Amino acid sequence: MATTEPLLTFCLIGILTASSAITLTMDRRIAVDDLPLILNCSLDSTSPSVVEFKLNDTVVGTCQLIDGTCNSTDYYYRLSTISGSRQVTLTIEPFQEPRDYGVWACGHGSATTQRQIQTSSGLLPWTNVTTNPTRSDIPSSLTSTNTLTIVLNTPCVKGQVNVSWMYLLEGGNEESLSSTYTPRSCDRSRMVTVSSVTVVGNDPSMQGKLVTLRVSVEHDSFPPAKAYTETIDFGPVQFPGAVTSVTLVNITRDNETIQILEGSSLVLICETSFSFPTANVSWYKDGEEVTQQSSERQEGTAVKKKTVSTLTYQVTPAHNNDLLSCTASNGPSPVSSKNVKLDVVYSPSTPALNVSSLLEGETVTLTCVSSNHGNPKCIYKWKKRGVFVQHQGSTWSFTVTRLDNGASIQCLAENKYTNTTSLEKESASKTLTVYYRPRVSISAASTKNEGDTLSLNCSADSNPARPSYTWTFNSSIVAYTRIYTQNNLRRTRQGVYTCSARVNALGYNALEGNATITVTVNYPPDISMTGVTLTEGQTLNLECSASGQPAIYTFSPFEQYWGSTFVKRYEGSKAGPKYTLQRPNVTYMESGEYECSVSNGISSTQRRQVSVVVKAAPVFLQYLSRSLAIGANVTLYWNLFSKPNVTGITWYFGNQTRTYPAPTVTITSVTMYVHGRFVNDMGYQVQIPLTNVQPDQLGTYTIKACNSVDCRNRSLLLSASGPPLVPLEFSAINSSSESVWLKWKPNFPGGNFIQSFLLYHRVSPGGNWSSQPIPQGTGTTVIGRVAGLEPNTEYAFKVQSRNNRRSNNMGPVTQEVYVKTKDASGGLGTGIGIGIAVCIGLVLLVAVPLLVFKFRAFIPSISCLNFIKARSSSDEDTRPHQDKDEATENHYTGLTHRPGTSTVQAAYDTILFQTTPATDTVREGIYQNVKPAVKPKPLIGRKGKRHGDGHIYENC
Repeated sequence: MATTEPLLTFCLIGILTASSAITLTMDRRIAVDDLPLILNCSLDSTSPSVVEFKLNDTVVGTCQLIDGTCNSTDYYYRLSTISGSRQVTLTIEPFQEPRDYGVWACGHGSATTQRQIQTSSGLLPWTNVTTNPTRSDIPSSLTSTNTLTIVLNTPCVKGQVNVSWMYLLEGGNEESLSSTYTPRSCDRSRMVTVSSVTVVGNDPSMQGKLVTLRVSVEHDSFPPAKAYTETIDFGPVQFPGAVTSVTLVNITRDNETIQILEGSSLVLICETSFSFPTANVSWYKDGEEVTQQSSERQEGTAVKKKTVSTLTYQVTPAHNNDLLSCTASNGPSPVSSKNVKLDVVYSPSTPALNVSSLLEGETVTLTCVSSNHGNPKCIYKWKKRGVFVQHQGSTWSFTVTRLDNGASIQCLAENKYTNTTSLEKESASKTLTVYYRPRVSISAASTKNEGDTLSLNCSADSNPARPSYTWTFNSSIVAYTRIYTQNNLRRTRQGVYTCSARVNALGYNALEGNATITVTVNYPPDISMTGVTLTEGQTLNLECSASGQPAIYTFSPFEQYWGSTFVKRYEGSKAGPKYTLQRPNVTYMESGEYECSVSNGISSTQRRQVSVVVKAAPVFLQYLSRSLAIGANVTLYWNLFSKPNVTGITWYFGNQTRTYPAPTVTITSVTMYVHGRFVNDMGYQVQIPLTNVQPDQLGTYTIKACNSVDCRNRSLLLSASGPPLVPLEFSAINSSSESVWLKWKPNFPGGNFIQSFLLYHRVSPGGNWSSQPIPQGTGTTVIGRVAGLEPNTEYAFKVQSRNNRRSNNMGPVTQEVYVKTKDASGGLGTGIGIGIAVCIGLVLLVAVPLLVFKFRAFIPSISCLNFIKARSSSDEDTRPHQDKDEATENHYTGLTHRPGTSTVQAAYDTILFQTTPATDTVREGIYQNVKPAVKPKPLIGRKGKRHGDGHIYENC
């Protein structure tokens, strides 16, 4: 039981709550005949499907809550609901008694609620309620003796009518009014009502106030939204009240002072507070009423207004300190404004001034007097030469100077009136007379340049005027004129010049004044510098000293010249008027003319040159190594420069001193490269002529030149550079039916070049030449084999040498050798062929080392010994071996082989050797009038690599 009792209690409470949740309300507090009445039935949470309205247990209408459809028994009963809601509304239109009196109920099933309606009120039309007087007849104001009564009447109506009266003030405050209320029966249960209210103009609670009278009527037939009340407002009505204040406009405190200029119009405005009836304004001066000079107007609403009064008159000094006020009244108690005091500003009288003659340096006191000081009291100011001075007061004392002579003096009396109106009170102008001694000035430029014209202009200001002048220079008189002139000014005329001026003043001793000027004569600097002779390796010290006016010097860097050629600039070090150059460890390149340039801004820059001679060992300038063809003529030369002069020349070939041919020494112009510049000077050229140069004359040539300082030497290299010489001992050594073996000895290769050969053959006579390249190898004899020949046919053979020069690299061609191949069935036997090959091998084994040792300087080494057999003519490469621009150089003409010559030196006919311009680089000789007998075509081997000389070597 303990666990189930709370649950049962909760369920019972829920059932009771649900059954009591149905309510029935009306939209008015009581039903009104002939007006609609609305009953609202609010259902409980059970949400029934059908709701019924009953009057005295009789159903008058139902509503289906599910779909919102409603039905009623009569047209004046109208039911409505909203689908899904729990509220049903019954509108009775119109409500009538006794038809609609009884017990009204709404509900569903046993869940119902009831409301009994047994009484109703009648309809009171608001327009039938009347007042006397009506709203439009209410006066806008009441005087203190007036009375206002308003009566309200209602028609005969069912139900009680309640009436109340009140008044509303400005600002929204409400106060109730005492009134009368008289209801009277007119027909059975209906009544008429009469109510009245009376107000008087002198009611203290309404004095001076704007009042609105309001009547409120309450009846059950009036709208519930208006609390069943309708109202009528009367007015507003202005009640009388005394004026409360009067004010002087812009006056904030009592006895305030107004400052005004003499002759100005005084305007004072007096304003009252708003009042009914309107107040009157009176003006008072020093306690007495002012009856004239004022005007008045009213401002405000139609009933309650304020009075604005204006007092106007022109002030004079007699109005100074007047005390003014205004008073307002509209009843027994007037009110007064604050007092205002007049402060009249007026000018002083014109002052008087006395001035007498004065002496320079005296103190004078001037007095200014004005009979009327004005208001406010004036101050005195002073003018000199029409300009105000920094002094005020009736007296002015100061010490006069010459500047005061002829000055106009005035004094002025000023106050606020004169400053405002600009009507100055100024005394008559007086002139000061001051005697003073001459004040001398010299107008001239105190600094002149040497050679200029000096003009000194002396002027003096004195009283009396027109002084006499005297000029002195260094205390000696030089002129008695005002202007002193000196032409072609020299530096010796530099010094102090004095001008003296003198006047005679009546009654005084002679008055004298003077002025001085110091004249400075500027001149360009004089330069002092001494030349230097020293030996290479020493330190060059060169000092340039300047002396000029002004002693402010700008030195330019030292400039070195070799003859007229500028070489180099050197920054020196400056110390006052001196500019010093220090160059340690000098060489011959520091020789030359050194120029010092200095300027002090006067005239142009001054320059001076001195010679610096550096004695040094001879210097070689031009010495060119040479390259030429064997047998050519050449002259070797060396250009050198020497200071002091050369004392001896020695020449060497290799390490051997030579005396022949004797060198030629010529004094000539030489060009040197000194510090980045080419310069010319006199030097020496040493020449050694060589004719028909042979290989044993190739090598190093050295010249040794000496002077009193030291000796120097220079070497150059003489080398060969040309095409190789014609091969030697060209002959056939064997033949077969298809091959021929030929041999020859290499000749001089033309220089330090790699030599190779072209072996030519053709059917003799008249056949076309074919060629194949043959390398030189390392032996003294070269053997070449020509294969692929026809049996029993005579062939012509020749060989031509060449080297790897870029151009002009083809040597002469040998004489032709003729060999006939063997018949195809004949020839040497195998034994004989082997025997010949063995013999040739033995000969080569002995001869090659000997030839290599003898011609080791002329025979270049070849790293590849085996050459590849040349292609046939059908395999030839038609591309040229040399560049097009080199082909024209490979011409030989007039070469012949001298029979019987077996030495290395070959004979050339008609050869001209030309040297190139002198340089430090080995140059090639140029051959002219030389042309090969056959112009070869380069071949390409079947294997191997093409080299620069056109040969193809195996395994390279």
